[in-house]
Amino acid sequence: MFGFGHKNKKTAVLILPTKQYDETEFHTLEKVFRKHHIKSIRAATSILGPVTGMHQKETLKPEIKLSELQLDQCDALVLIGGLGVREHYNDQNLHRVLQKANQMEKTIAAIDYAPIVLAHAEILNHKCATVIGTEEQKLQAAGAHYTGTAIEVDGNIVTGSSSAHAEEFAETVAQVILGEYVVPVETNA
Repeated sequence: MFGFGHKNKKTAVLILPTKQYDETEFHTLEKVFRKHHIKSIRAATSILGPVTGMHQKETLKPEIKLSELQLDQCDALVLIGGLGVREHYNDQNLHRVLQKANQMEKTIAAIDYAPIVLAHAEILNHKCATVIGTEEQKLQAAGAHYTGTAIEVDGNIVTGSSSAHAEEFAETVAQVILGEYVVPVETNA
């Protein structure tokens, strides 16, 4: 900003479903990323027209289509949750992008229902992950180790269980993107 610091500004792509995205998760991520000087780009998998939130209080216009995304120009892919994310469960184009990002060791994050997309993309096999409680069996069926925690970090993958933990999820994702994440030490009380 204005030429002072932040020369190596990081970029996160926020992937939105075309309808019923979780507004709380989206706005929390944008706010936390701004605080940490991480640029966020709104992306949609199919349309550049307005996308609506779960509570239909707002519509957003994505900035790019996923097909236009150049992975070498971003540091993270973050899937916003909400009921609409189910449209991504079988989206093979999105799955290919996630697989390539994973091979490139980009930060990949998903919250709420969105970790199921990562499972369908086959990047959670033998990984620790969390998801909204109703989807636990789907996550396990895909080969992930369901932890039931609010936030889970396994290498470059960050998963969150629900919008109730959006702030903690956003802060954790920011720390992973910036290379500042420290694995919590477990204590045996």
